[in-house]
Amino acid sequence: MEFVELKSSDELQRQFRITDVVDFWKLVGHLPNISRLARRIISMFLSTYRCEAAFSALSKIKCRNRNRLSLQHTTEALRIAVSSAEPDFKSLVRQKECQKSQ
Repeated sequence: MEFVELKSSDELQRQFRITDVVDFWKLVGHLPNISRLARRIISMFLSTYRCEAAFSALSKIKCRNRNRLSLQHTTEALRIAVSSAEPDFKSLVRQKECQKSQ
């Protein structure tokens, strides 16, 4: 019955088109069964994607030419590869002092 209500509601279809997928399923709290199922499916794909991305990055890091990296260096390289953080290059450059020739 929840699926029929979801499919027949023009307002919910409009919300689906203009809202982020995850936010939409949070919004549809009055349809608890279908909402819970959708959130489980979405979270399954998000976690699978991150796992695949990390494995792909690890296979690039541990290639034939770099197979002697220590566990610590491999861990640090993997953390940098899968991180979404962007370095602030301007701030880093400002903190460095120029080395003057004598």
